[in-house]
Amino acid sequence: MNKFFLRVSAFFLSLILFVAILPYPTSGEVKKETSKKVIILISDYIDTSDLINAYTPNLNALLQKSGSALMNIRAKNRYPASSYMSLATASRIGTIQNAGLSYNSQELVNHLPGFIEDNSNSPPQAGSLFSMFTASNPPPDGVVNLFIEPSRKYAATYNPTYQVGSFGLQARELGLQVAVLGNSDTRYSICRDAVILAMDEKGIVPCGNVSQNLLDPAPRHAGGLQSNHKRIIDNMNRLLKTSDILVIDLGDTSRVELSRANAADPIAAEQRKMAVERNDQLLGNIINNIDMDNTMLIMLTPNPNKEMLSQGNFGLTPVFIYTPGQEPGLLTSNTTRRPGLLSNYDLQPAVFSYLGNNYSDPGISTIKSNHSLQVLDEQLTLFCNLRASRNPLHYTFMLFAILGTLIGSLAFIVGRKEFLPYVNYIVYSTLSMPLVFLFISFSKYFSPGGVILISLVAALLMGALIQSIFKDPLDALLFLTAITTVLLMADCFTGSRLMLLSPLGSDAIAGGRFYGIGNDYMGALLACTIIATLLLLARLKSLKPVYKTILGLLPMLIATVVIGHPRFGANMGGFITAMVSTGFFLIINNGRKISLKQVFLIGLLAILGVFALAQLDAMFNPTPSHAGKAISTLYSGAGITVVLSIIQTKLGILASTIYNSSWSLILVLLASILALLKWKTPNIMLRIAVEYPAIDRALKILLITAVTVFVVNDTGVIAAALIMLYLLNSLWLAISSNGYPKQGRC
Repeated sequence: MNKFFLRVSAFFLSLILFVAILPYPTSGEVKKETSKKVIILISDYIDTSDLINAYTPNLNALLQKSGSALMNIRAKNRYPASSYMSLATASRIGTIQNAGLSYNSQELVNHLPGFIEDNSNSPPQAGSLFSMFTASNPPPDGVVNLFIEPSRKYAATYNPTYQVGSFGLQARELGLQVAVLGNSDTRYSICRDAVILAMDEKGIVPCGNVSQNLLDPAPRHAGGLQSNHKRIIDNMNRLLKTSDILVIDLGDTSRVELSRANAADPIAAEQRKMAVERNDQLLGNIINNIDMDNTMLIMLTPNPNKEMLSQGNFGLTPVFIYTPGQEPGLLTSNTTRRPGLLSNYDLQPAVFSYLGNNYSDPGISTIKSNHSLQVLDEQLTLFCNLRASRNPLHYTFMLFAILGTLIGSLAFIVGRKEFLPYVNYIVYSTLSMPLVFLFISFSKYFSPGGVILISLVAALLMGALIQSIFKDPLDALLFLTAITTVLLMADCFTGSRLMLLSPLGSDAIAGGRFYGIGNDYMGALLACTIIATLLLLARLKSLKPVYKTILGLLPMLIATVVIGHPRFGANMGGFITAMVSTGFFLIINNGRKISLKQVFLIGLLAILGVFALAQLDAMFNPTPSHAGKAISTLYSGAGITVVLSIIQTKLGILASTIYNSSWSLILVLLASILALLKWKTPNIMLRIAVEYPAIDRALKILLITAVTVFVVNDTGVIAAALIMLYLLNSLWLAISSNGYPKQGRC
């Protein structure tokens, strides 16, 4: 037995070393410091369609020299300020409603929510109020955030906690000067959220101008005010003399959204078109007044408008980045690894790397391709259509799962052989759904009803084809699981292009995962790999057991690497599950009984493997995955506090998924049917063990895998349900292979 433990330990150590020597992304050369400038333009509440419908010659000209993408800036609540705070902190967080309420230090404050209701006779200066609230000295020519203390207190209680003013703080530590210019004020409201992006941890921007002196009265325009382009250009030229980074709020598009409550939607759309065109005129003036050979120009949209939200798009907005010497094309990053898609995590490294301050890798690169506004709009439409079709397609899959379970149970209870073709047909069609969903993105998700019809027809046709080709149900099961395994692995090795656009893949709008393998397909891959491997080994009867074990380890090893390696699957919960499954594969396939010592050893090696992989990711990957970032945090000053916050967040997501996901019902149904079969008909399980030992071993390993994936993954409910679905359907096919015995009825 000790020799067996040594072999198991040696296997896992070999696995860790194998993963470690796979290639990682390499970092680029460190840039030298120069007198470069970065200008960040805020054009809020607009969509790609708004830019297409408006007359924007200056943006179109800039686009010929720039990179373009959709940026995910999904915040944790609906306050617009939260999007700016998420950009500033390079994280996904929420903040308070008035987090951006800021003024020039010398500006008079007539109204401050909760403090000053109406003091137009003798208003105090913002700087004096700032000193009173924070005990800090305001910059004489700068901007101060009067709600910095409530924002900091909120951040300190947030899970996980975050640093308010992170962008400005990092800039100051790097010796860079930040300035802010412009606002989105209306006649009846103050909106200066752009300050959140520029300020430091004290709520200070060293220089800038966010006052209403930059505005002109505009009674026939949304908000009653509009930006004065000449004053903004004059202030910009002044601020660029002493600043390295300048954040400019163009303002007019925000005023449309902030004052649309009293306007019909067509009127708001027309006003937004006019605002986009005014912003384009200001963009042209800005370009004419700066050194384009020495300036990075970033134009982004932190928040979606009402129409975007109604279409299900609460996270993707257009972004354009001009960098001198950079080829135009679609932007991508190490955060997303997808053409035309960026995250708010990418802003900081892009800015600071360009300015040459020890950011060895900007994170953002350009893929030379068609990057027009129409291309971005088509990509956004695909993401929105996928989001609209995701739940209906999941319900379709669940319907197949329920039908297969109920019909299989009914056939087993009554013991009627004439039911076998129908049971097998439903099983084949059900297990074909992951394959159908892998390629359904070619439909562009043109309509939920149409895509459901295509999926149903494709799955039913595959089921009929498999039933006509294979007479033995276990041969059909081997074919289905083997082809699913091969296709999922191939897709993962080539960038997960298919599964990322699948209903069982990730959601670019939600932004939970941009690359790799999600928990849904991870569960399907593990289940298919286990079943196909054991069924294949059962057919190689002439091989010695030791050779069978080695041969069986190969697909399990490949699946583990595919799932866990940061360059491919990047799924740490799946990596743990795969290692545990592989360990129990070794034990069960060799006919050994499971002991507590073996369980402890496998669990320990799985945890050590994850830590080793995360450490390698943090050491050699310039933009590490979630696991690499987590291990780096563990060694930082925050240490165990942040790790505990991550665990708490994961447990919260798990609880929410269990409560809200319809797959929880499927998991309960499948587990109940399996428990009922085990309780009422133990002789059937004994028969399976004798006549089909490969299926018996697969069922045991799959059960352990389902429990593990449920425990270690925050959204492991769907993965566990899919594994149980493969488990129960394998059982139906094994039982039907020789018909139902009368003594097997419930």
